[in-house]
Amino acid sequence: GGSWKAQGTPNPGGRANGTLLAGSCGSATACLAVGNYFNGAGNLVSLAEAWNGHAWRIVPTPLPAGSDSSQLTGVWCTAATACIAVGYYTNSAGLLVPLAQAWNGHAWHIQATPAPSGLRVSGFLAIACSSASACTAVGDGTDIAGASLPLAERWNGHAWAIQATPAPSGAAATGLFAVSCAGAATCVATGDSQDTSGTTTTLAESWNGTKWSIKATPNPSGGTQSALTGVSCSSPQACIAGGYSGNAITGVLKTLAESWNGTKWSIKATPNPAGTTQSALAAMFCTSAKACTAVGAYVSGAAGAAGPDSGGGLVTLAETWNGSKWSIRATPNPAGATASQLTAVSCPSVKACVTAGSSAAGSGPALPLAERWNGSTWTLQPAPHLSGARNSGLSAVSCPAKSSCVAVGNFSRTPSVTGTLAETWNGTKWTIRPTPNPATSDGAFLQGISCTSASACIAVGFWTHGAKGPFILAETWNGSTWKMLTVPTPAGATGTSLYAISCSSASACTAVGNYRNKAGATFALAERWNGKSWQIQSVPRPASITYFYGVSCPSAAACVAAGYRAGGGGDAQPLAESWNGKAWSVQKVPLPAKAQGGSFAAVSCSSATACTATGTIFALPGGAFADRWNGHTWQAQVTPNPPGSSSSHGEISFSAVSCGSAGSCSAVGNFTPNGGPASFIESWAGGSTWKVQTERLPAGSLGSQLGGVSCLAAACTATGFSIGTAQFQVTVALVTGR
Repeated sequence: GGSWKAQGTPNPGGRANGTLLAGSCGSATACLAVGNYFNGAGNLVSLAEAWNGHAWRIVPTPLPAGSDSSQLTGVWCTAATACIAVGYYTNSAGLLVPLAQAWNGHAWHIQATPAPSGLRVSGFLAIACSSASACTAVGDGTDIAGASLPLAERWNGHAWAIQATPAPSGAAATGLFAVSCAGAATCVATGDSQDTSGTTTTLAESWNGTKWSIKATPNPSGGTQSALTGVSCSSPQACIAGGYSGNAITGVLKTLAESWNGTKWSIKATPNPAGTTQSALAAMFCTSAKACTAVGAYVSGAAGAAGPDSGGGLVTLAETWNGSKWSIRATPNPAGATASQLTAVSCPSVKACVTAGSSAAGSGPALPLAERWNGSTWTLQPAPHLSGARNSGLSAVSCPAKSSCVAVGNFSRTPSVTGTLAETWNGTKWTIRPTPNPATSDGAFLQGISCTSASACIAVGFWTHGAKGPFILAETWNGSTWKMLTVPTPAGATGTSLYAISCSSASACTAVGNYRNKAGATFALAERWNGKSWQIQSVPRPASITYFYGVSCPSAAACVAAGYRAGGGGDAQPLAESWNGKAWSVQKVPLPAKAQGGSFAAVSCSSATACTATGTIFALPGGAFADRWNGHTWQAQVTPNPPGSSSSHGEISFSAVSCGSAGSCSAVGNFTPNGGPASFIESWAGGSTWKVQTERLPAGSLGSQLGGVSCLAAACTATGFSIGTAQFQVTVALVTGR
């Protein structure tokens, strides 16, 4: 019984930012919490804070030689003066690799950690030690093909060594998020595994002193997204793991706990706070088989629903296990906070626990949050969480038939590494299709796609390597696999990107984007695909700065590209250029009355004489913007802004448009209300007016963005991502007329 109380934690350099992701206590008066913060140069670097029984203080952590970015995600203390923290950093080659640092009670020093061969990125997410000379760190890595694989390394008191870790048969992505070692020859690691259909299930692996092996774990009935994010073992025959289980269709997310008796795993019922459909456990600590503490977060609903300190939104959660049942324990939240959560917990005794997490008010920065348990009450300690799980989104979609769509975008498993993403729709379900990424890439994005059939698509985008780039990226889909295409870049270009593509046939495609020259000026770019190779086209430059973001080709000899150019007074002005099969020419684009400027983000043509370009205008009030081409001139159209939007809340803009016929178009866009972000859909039917459409997002969505839309007559598919209560981005597809 009792409650938690808050403690103050300092922020690095007096700046209002910092995240504590994990904590460990060597004694009741000696604790360490680790995480990250943005330094004065704007780089994410590691953070450590120490508790002496009275106050928290920052203890400087070294940055590996040649690196400008690092973070610590796990820490374990075997004594007040013996701790090891793990995470990952970006090395001098721009690759993400494992990181380990040791604490001697006075200072940190870096330990050499091997990076697995064959993985282009890898890192640790957790650590556990049975003694100062027996530690295990776990995490995951990504190979060149983009597959995620589990990672484990062992510390023997002198050096780190990689251990072989199995992945479930047929898994498309596997990761280990937590580990606990009851002895030098017995450890348990937990996480999740995703199959090719996108269903995520719980995962547990055990170490017997010689090798790792997978142990079967149950999954709640009806759950499509289940994971074990924390584990604690008080003995080799007594482990408790915690996490969550959710259903992508209903949007319900519930706490999940499972116990290990030395032979098998079984689910133990956990309570969820009254009135919420979104709750999860993130971390676990057991001092015995009958004494465990789990922490996490849940969505409280309306302001004040979870108590006077909650302010509504995401609030902290703590539960205790007494050997027979779980019980919720009250935890405080910082005054005025709208998003607080606990992501780590450490208990040197039954009556002494420390948690680490984060707290934020409104759109303000996340601040460190820590809470301390003395056996009767919890005390609050502000500190932020690591979002760093999976974020993914779909930027563009192309549907050559009602039962066939291909969508592309990107996903990230770590804050600094992004990979390409592709999914296909067969009329019944979406399926992830592995996409290649350049070998040295740490950021790859697919921005546009065009399909002439279910087995003939080309997607375009760009990739980066550290501070270098962007570089052009193009990939082709043959119905079974994706492969990269070689694309030329303009002479002297220092950065080149493609944002959109349109194909009138498999051997006639136009892709557009922009490039930066050595002087730093940016110009629009168009390239043509003839079925075998790409060729750069000459495009006119009506201004010193030009950009293309959209293109549509109703035939091999008719294309329209849209974007913006630098205006004479400094304001951006919409830009449209047309291709007649031989050359590009600039078209005159009108703006609505009182508009100071604007830009196009997309264009769609159902024929050479029927095109619609959409984007945003700069005015008071500003908002979504559409122009219509009749084969001779452009005419500005009236487009309503979505309910609840305001130009004072940020830009309101269409991001994509698709016209299924000359008299039918749908456009998707985004804006930022007070809760932000939010998406909207508008349709233009019968050649009359634009109207805002009802948008039905997955249950539990707190925000959304739409980046692509594809229409066949009145049947449309829109793609993007939604943000759930755990603040992770997940892909979303919305349909109408199907």
